[in-house]
Amino acid sequence: MSPIMYVLISFIPAGIVAAILEIWRHLNQANDQRLPIKDKLLRPPGETSRRKAEHLNEKIDEVSLWVFGFPITLMICYLSSNSTGPLSRPISGVWLVAFGVAAAVFGVLVWKLSSLYRTRNYWRDSFSAERVVGEQINQLMCDGCRVLHDFPLTDDWNIGHIIIAPSGVYAVETRARHKGSASASQQAHEVVYDGKTLEFPFQSETADLEQARAQSERLAKVLQESLAEPIPVKPVLTLPGWYVITRNAGDVMVLNPKMIDAAIITHAAPVLSPERIKQITQVLDRKSRELE
Repeated sequence: MSPIMYVLISFIPAGIVAAILEIWRHLNQANDQRLPIKDKLLRPPGETSRRKAEHLNEKIDEVSLWVFGFPITLMICYLSSNSTGPLSRPISGVWLVAFGVAAAVFGVLVWKLSSLYRTRNYWRDSFSAERVVGEQINQLMCDGCRVLHDFPLTDDWNIGHIIIAPSGVYAVETRARHKGSASASQQAHEVVYDGKTLEFPFQSETADLEQARAQSERLAKVLQESLAEPIPVKPVLTLPGWYVITRNAGDVMVLNPKMIDAAIITHAAPVLSPERIKQITQVLDRKSRELE
């Protein structure tokens, strides 16, 4: 058998396993058995993050199969092709090209696998952070608030949490941020908010604030279209695990999850009647129910 045939054969085992996994996945989706419940369910905290992490797990499995399976099979094929000849003979040109291409492809696959792991870990962290915030703000329902999680604004954009409280409607954006080392003026767990910028010990940034503003504006538009009158929505950015120091109050409320209760219940005056809260909740509830 010519060396080129051995090179081609080396692709077959990993390819067969990849094809079997893909067929198995499609069969499971086609035969998916659901409970005979017709009511749509509300989305739990972090549902979007959980879905993205699960999808990336599937991608990681696929790429890992080629990263760990193909080089071993290629080496086995090379040793098999040389089993009838002297081991000291030089490597043929076909095998040199095959090994060069394989090394390049292997490098690309390793880079892709590393990128998938980083992205998957980001969504895992987001899921954990949204679960923490969700558990905290669910307690507000005891104070007459309505709470919704993972509200879908569009197919690729969601609001982490919505609180409909007597003091108003709040769009809560959650950010999972890892702590670094302390700076000369801040502890490692402190973030300073001056009304316009977030000052972390290791960097300054405004992107999360802009995201919170954009989400509140979109939610206000949804409510206005449904209720035929403007409903103000207050943007909230929450940072689980961080101690927030507010130097100047801005248009975005930046809070640790444990501070939300005091901010919108204890120190905020009521502006919405129970009937208005019910109307807003009904509008958002219908748009949020999609899980079967």
